[in-house]
Amino acid sequence: MPLKAVSEEESDTQAFSEDNAAWYIYGGYNVSYWTIIPSVFFEFSYNNEPYKIKQFGIKTNYSIFSFGLEYNNSNISFSNVFTINENDKENQSHLAEQLKIFNGLSFGKLSVYLSASYQKFNTTATSTQEKDINYYSKNDGLIIVKEHDTIEWFTRYSKYDLRFDYSTSDNGIFSLGIRYMNFEAPTEVDISKQNSTTSGGIILFTKNKIIDPYFGVTLKNRSSNSFYSLFSVSGSMLFTSYYPESQYFDIDYNNPLSFESFSITGVYTCSYAFHFTGEHYRIETGVKAEASMASLLYDSTLERDITARSQTGAPVTFNTGDAVELNFSRNEVFWGYYIKASSFF
Repeated sequence: MPLKAVSEEESDTQAFSEDNAAWYIYGGYNVSYWTIIPSVFFEFSYNNEPYKIKQFGIKTNYSIFSFGLEYNNSNISFSNVFTINENDKENQSHLAEQLKIFNGLSFGKLSVYLSASYQKFNTTATSTQEKDINYYSKNDGLIIVKEHDTIEWFTRYSKYDLRFDYSTSDNGIFSLGIRYMNFEAPTEVDISKQNSTTSGGIILFTKNKIIDPYFGVTLKNRSSNSFYSLFSVSGSMLFTSYYPESQYFDIDYNNPLSFESFSITGVYTCSYAFHFTGEHYRIETGVKAEASMASLLYDSTLERDITARSQTGAPVTFNTGDAVELNFSRNEVFWGYYIKASSFF
């Protein structure tokens, strides 16, 4: 759901807009990059080819209510928008896809938005280090990744977002919201045995939950009746919780802020766009970025044996029942540029 900033003067002079028209349809073309920030323990070369994403969406407004649906996919051909190359392994290994459902309520200057997103990003990672890497995958158990070996790297998640917007009279919006994200992904984990110097690193498939309260600001600068720009920024409010799950360890979720854990987790977004608006249409282009950090230091007990690799590449075995300190790290940036055309009536 795009943010809006409409003054009383504008609402009197503009008969139709995305927010007061009965129907709003749009299509767009996005060029997006997924930049993965590795830790100091592993050396990977990621496939950083851009995702060329086609976007389609529709929204309807009725009284104070609005409902919408949006679909994004990098593997749709413009020659046939209903064709997705499901059997093309090369395309499936570098894929971006998202389905988003959203609705809203507006009460004067106050708006409430609720959205649900289901998204996946696929790419590949190639080891560039001489030392072997132990990867505990989702379906194939332990995989020994040698130099120049390539593995699938992915993020697949569902996200639920509740946001409150307050529009000021000077074309600004203040936002307050909370996000709940449930995702599965390979995660870099450093393991240290408690009261010992024994340590090692692995790549571990994890299922993760993030609860993220956030704050945002949007500023609108109008150059003429038909042309304006929007600048938006949002970020976590230092109360974000990160919960990784795996069959190899147990984490007590009842007290995530105890002295047994330390987390630095957050999601930060920024965008800048130009809008050209006619009576029943709008053309929009801009740039946007989203940085996601997920880091957790936690004391736990292993529920299964794990063989990690030390910094020298030697295998290090941790046994079931060992008291260990787990250091999880997954940091990434999604960024790119886009163009979008819409019609409202």
